[in-house]
Amino acid sequence: QFLKDNDQKAVQAIKKAELETKAKAEKVQEIKKLNAQITTIKSEMSKFEEQLEDCRKYKNFLDKLTPVEWFEEQEEAKRQRKEAKRQAKKKVKKEERLSQVAEEE
Repeated sequence: QFLKDNDQKAVQAIKKAELETKAKAEKVQEIKKLNAQITTIKSEMSKFEEQLEDCRKYKNFLDKLTPVEWFEEQEEAKRQRKEAKRQAKKKVKKEERLSQVAEEE
């Protein structure tokens, strides 16, 4: 009886060890896969950072060639668009208030 129990425990221990070994191997594979993904993403980020730096250099170069007046004109046009947008919102709110007052009457 003792030997039978001992053999049964040994078989169970072996099965448990095999399952744990399999689980560990799966985790190791997952880690390798994730590390490969990390490496790929880091490589892509590095490439994009280089492209961004190139774009910044080109922008600085073009900014130096561009007359100051052009920048001033662009800034003024931007300001005017912003003001027109603000006025349009103001007008819409006023119309909404008037329509609410008309509905209440």
